[in-house]
Amino acid sequence: CKWTLATGGVRRLEGHRDWVAALQAGPGWLASGAWDGEIRLWDLASDACLRSLCGHADAVYALALAPGLLLSGSRDCTVRAWDPASGQCVGIAPRVHVSAVSGLAARGAAVYAASWDRSLRRPPPPAPTPPPRGGGRAD
Repeated sequence: CKWTLATGGVRRLEGHRDWVAALQAGPGWLASGAWDGEIRLWDLASDACLRSLCGHADAVYALALAPGLLLSGSRDCTVRAWDPASGQCVGIAPRVHVSAVSGLAARGAAVYAASWDRSLRRPPPPAPTPPPRGGGRAD
């Protein structure tokens, strides 16, 4: 839902097939991550879904911004790096934790991941992904 202080009105941004668990605002867009394993990018001016980012094998619990990238953390224990402009996954840090990645923070190029395994880790930079096969799809 979108609620504004100016109007007080509530509008729904719909499209996920399961619970929405994470939000991250970017320049002119909002990212939402859900239990359906999908990340959606929304245009803040129109509330339209710009694209869907698919690649996680399980629920997305965490989103963060790093320079030029959107980062996502999932129950599949990975952290992925996405190019928000193209919707392509540009890197994967596999098995960052032994349990779900439940939180992310970035400061410059440094990324920190929290987990249900009761630990915080600083994963290595995500490894580049192979050339895309459809990656981010426009909705």
